[in-house]
Amino acid sequence: MLLALSIVSLIAIAIYCIKLRRIFRNAPELPVLAALEEIPTVTVIVPAYNETANIQDCIASILDSSNLGVDRLQVSIVDDGSTDDTLEIAQTFARTRNDDRLQVIPGKPRPEGETWVGKNWAVTQAAEIAQSEFILFLDADVRLETGAIETAVRAAVNGQIDLLTG
Repeated sequence: MLLALSIVSLIAIAIYCIKLRRIFRNAPELPVLAALEEIPTVTVIVPAYNETANIQDCIASILDSSNLGVDRLQVSIVDDGSTDDTLEIAQTFARTRNDDRLQVIPGKPRPEGETWVGKNWAVTQAAEIAQSEFILFLDADVRLETGAIETAVRAAVNGQIDLLTG
């Protein structure tokens, strides 16, 4: 009985391995992204509304994820009228970090008579002053891996992509 169960188990494992091999063989290959001589300029915009729990770690992960200098990378944090300490935390972090790539923008009140829903008003304020070739929008609960900004820009440039989302 034990021998029969062992044989059945080995057959099942062999079938599983064959199917798994087929799956990997037929999986699409991810293209290797060509290196760029120079990464285009990028502005990372983070709209923040009541994000005291997230804003400092978000900013740190953005700045720490890239070695791009101030001539290539700008990070704009826009407070969207938070009723908590989001703006103060971001401003204190900016002063402490003293990184020229970072700017904290106290958002303006929404225009009267206009309908602005969600984060689009905060995003619009930062996008209007951005002077980069690419704009990357992130939420405050996002944490970037090292090289994430450069990888996204490379993918957009190499693929001639105007809009990239992930």
